[in-house]
Amino acid sequence: MPTNAVTELIRALSAQAVQVVDLTQPLSESTPVIELPEPYVNSPGLSRRELARYDERNPLARWDVMTLGEHTGTHVDAPIHWITGRDGKDVASVEVERLVGPAVVIDKSAEVAKDPGYLLTVADLEAFEAEHGEIPPGAWVLFRADWDKRIGDKESFFNLGPEGPVTPGPDVEASRWLAEARDISGFGMETVGPDAGAAGGFDPP
Repeated sequence: MPTNAVTELIRALSAQAVQVVDLTQPLSESTPVIELPEPYVNSPGLSRRELARYDERNPLARWDVMTLGEHTGTHVDAPIHWITGRDGKDVASVEVERLVGPAVVIDKSAEVAKDPGYLLTVADLEAFEAEHGEIPPGAWVLFRADWDKRIGDKESFFNLGPEGPVTPGPDVEASRWLAEARDISGFGMETVGPDAGAAGGFDPP
């Protein structure tokens, strides 16, 4: 078999020469989900109904029926999710090559610990590149805020203030810079959404 990046990765994984980091969160009935104000419809959280427990209903299996909104827990928002991408691709149509790529971690956990509403700026991104090199094409840019530590506490996770949720995220110019100045595949956050507090806390038009 010819050697290429995939076979090299498989060999490295088999030899445990590559560290695999699981960035997902376990799903449960207490997993926080986005909460939108009226008149918007809200996504349900996870619920489950028991089907069998190795009993007379099915002595060979344990299984349940789970119901959840498609944006519950760790997930990817495809371009078609937002109205600005309504003519774009859904998750099944996104090329698999765009789902695998280098990960670039912008660690602002210390800043977020001091300011839960910390905004990632173009200056932050340019400072990262000055130290680590330019963000490569096809990269996934991951904004580390350590917000995942709040996942078990809904009140802390949403962090509601007098004017709505207070959570970190990129500012408008940083979002535009990532979308237009760099050919990234995606942007990752640990909060309910990347909107720096606005997800779940905005006024309807």
